[in-house]
Amino acid sequence: MRNRLWATASILAAVCLLAAFAWWYRVNVGNKSDSSLTSTVAKSPHVAEHVCTECHSEEATDHQSSGHADTFHTTVESEAARWLNNRTFDDPERPYSYAYHFDEETGLSVSIPKQFGTESFPLPYVLGSGHNALTFLSLVPDRLGDTIGVEHRVSLYRNDDGWDLDLTPGQRTHLPQQEVEHFGKVMRGDKLTSCVACHTTEGEIFRQRIEDLNPHVGCQNCHGPGREHVTAVENDTQDGYIGFTEQSAREEVDMCGRCHRSAHMDANEKESPNDIRIVRFQSVGLVQSRCFTASDGRLRCTTCHDPHKTVSRDAIHYVDRCLDCHRKPDAASCPVSPRTNCIQCHMPAIDVHRGIEFHDHWIRVRSDVPEATSTKDSDE
Repeated sequence: MRNRLWATASILAAVCLLAAFAWWYRVNVGNKSDSSLTSTVAKSPHVAEHVCTECHSEEATDHQSSGHADTFHTTVESEAARWLNNRTFDDPERPYSYAYHFDEETGLSVSIPKQFGTESFPLPYVLGSGHNALTFLSLVPDRLGDTIGVEHRVSLYRNDDGWDLDLTPGQRTHLPQQEVEHFGKVMRGDKLTSCVACHTTEGEIFRQRIEDLNPHVGCQNCHGPGREHVTAVENDTQDGYIGFTEQSAREEVDMCGRCHRSAHMDANEKESPNDIRIVRFQSVGLVQSRCFTASDGRLRCTTCHDPHKTVSRDAIHYVDRCLDCHRKPDAASCPVSPRTNCIQCHMPAIDVHRGIEFHDHWIRVRSDVPEATSTKDSDE
C-alpha cells in the first residue's frame, strides 16, 4: 500500500513539474516568439514586418510613409468605409442607385434598392493606399461553390476635401450577365489571386475569406520570404541572403511589373506607342525605350524610383537621373532642351481617370507634346 501511494505521489509530482515547465516556457519563450527574430514554430516562410525593422530601421521608416505600406485593409478598420455610411451613388449608366451602410462588426455593405430591395451585399476589403483612390473587394461563392472575387463597380477618389464616388476604371459600359455583376466585375483564378497578392505580403484565399493575412506591400514582397534570411543572420552565416545584387535590369523591371502592370496583350501583338495601356503598363513601355535597350543594364526601375519611399514629385530629381547619362560627352543630347523638360517632353503625364495621372514610360521623341514645352534652355 505504501509503495502504491509513493508511486502515485511521484507521478503527481512529475505532472506538476511538467505543468510548471509548460507555464514557464509559455511565459518566457512562447509569448516572446512574436517579437523574436524567429518563431518557435515556423508556420510560414515569412516573418512579421517588424522583424525586418530590427536591422533595417532606416528603410523601414521610409517605407512606413509610402503608399506601399498602406495597400490593404478590412472595411471594419477603414475610415473611408465609415465615411460611406448612409451615402448613395447614382449609377450614370444604369437606372438605379447604390446605398451604403457601415457596421462596426461586419464593415461596409451595399444595396441596390431598386433592383434587390433591402438585400445587402458585403464589401469586406478595401484595396489601395488612398493617395489617389480606393476600391472594394468581395469574396463570394459562385454557382459551383468556388470562390470568386467581385471588384465593386464604384470606387472612392481623393479630392481636396476628402472623397468622391465614381465608377471604377474598366467598368464603364460593362453589362451585367449575372446578378452579382450588378455590384461589380467578377474575377476568378489567377487574376483574383494576383489582385490580392499585389496588395498584401501574404494571404491565402480560402472559401470566402483571406487566411494568414499579412496586409500591405512589405519588405518580403520584393526581397522574398524572410525567415531563412533571419535564421542565417542569427547563425552568422551567408545562407538565405536577400538582395538584388544578382538581379539584372530586365529581371528587376519584370519583378516590379508583376504589380505595376505587365502587358496583358497577345504575345504576337506589337505594342503601339499610342495605346493607352502602355501608360498603365509602365514596365512594358520602359523596355521598348532605347534608353533601356541601349543602357547595357544601367537603366532599371530603381534608377529613378526608391521603392522604400513614396514616388517623388520633384521634376528636377528625374531630370538629374536623365542627365546622369545624357550629360556625358559621348551621349546623345536633346537638340531642343538638353538640360530641362526631359520628363515633360519625353515622358509626359497622361490623365487616365478623374485626374489620376501616369507618366508614359516609353521614353521617346514625340510629336504630340505642346509647343510650349519645346523651347530651348534660356542659357543656350
